Amino acid sequence: MRPPLMNKVCFSKRLRNRRGQTLVEYCLILAYISVVSMQALDYLGFIAQKQYVYVNCVTIVANTNNQGIPSSANQSNEMTAVTNYLATAFAKYPSSWSGPAVLEIKNKMSSIIYGA
Repeated sequence: MRPPLMNKVCFSKRLRNRRGQTLVEYCLILAYISVVSMQALDYLGFIAQKQYVYVNCVTIVANTNNQGIPSSANQSNEMTAVTNYLATAFAKYPSSWSGPAVLEIKNKMSSIIYGA
């Protein structure tokens, strides 16, 4: 059996080691939560950007609608303007996100320009 003072010293030493370990665990948990939060916010920003790009595409179509030229040439000009804008609209996002978004917006704009 150890003397009482020795038990107290060992216990406080283990407690200090445990405190340090707990602090490291908290830091790791906080880092993990931070990374997940940043990814979620980045994706929410992408969704907002997608809506913004769609509204801009509708505006481009409205501004390029020229009643003075034949309908097929006008439709072609509108679709070309939308395609040119979409080529650079999602430059900061990965292609796995931007590819489907561009396709979705192109399909919506095509149905607006050429009719359903």
